[in-house]
Amino acid sequence: MFTLISPQQYRKIPWKNGLGHTLELAISPGGTINDFDWRLSIATVAQNGVFSNFSGYSRKLVLISGQGVSLTHDKKQTDELSDLLQYSCFDGGAQTMSLLHGGPIDDFNVMVKQGNYQADVLTFNEVTDLNFTVDELTYIYSVTSDIALMHPSQESPVIVPKHHLLAISADEINEVERPFGLSGKMIIVVKLKKVSEV
Repeated sequence: MFTLISPQQYRKIPWKNGLGHTLELAISPGGTINDFDWRLSIATVAQNGVFSNFSGYSRKLVLISGQGVSLTHDKKQTDELSDLLQYSCFDGGAQTMSLLHGGPIDDFNVMVKQGNYQADVLTFNEVTDLNFTVDELTYIYSVTSDIALMHPSQESPVIVPKHHLLAISADEINEVERPFGLSGKMIIVVKLKKVSEV
């Protein structure tokens, strides 16, 4: 039902363009840096520059620390991320340039292969009793503090410590249609679903 992934289990992966590293939190079974259905990661952007090319993928990038960044895609659209948990959605094949607002930032990345998977990203600064249901595969990331997850089938809440990732598999949950209760601060929820099941 639940799998808690600790920071010690994350993998440090070089960027495709060689300009930095990414912490890979989770990736689809059998996935590699060049071929995967979905991937969750965290990266530090320490200087202005171009993002790696991920043609064939859709990206959602969430600001989780720092003073902000401007992302310009194909010299056309610019997304301004100034507040924590703001996010940008863009084509992985676009030429995306970053312009830091005042020093390095950390971002939480969700990438899915176009035509294979869909990702819904929900962010919460603070919730005390949020009800939500899970999809085929749901991940919950704690940015700054412990968060608690409660399901009617559980006697006690599942605690997700700071910087940990919780995986919830819907296939293993009884009465999955009954909502979970979620409480905590600075939370990212990622719902992954096969496009054929959308």
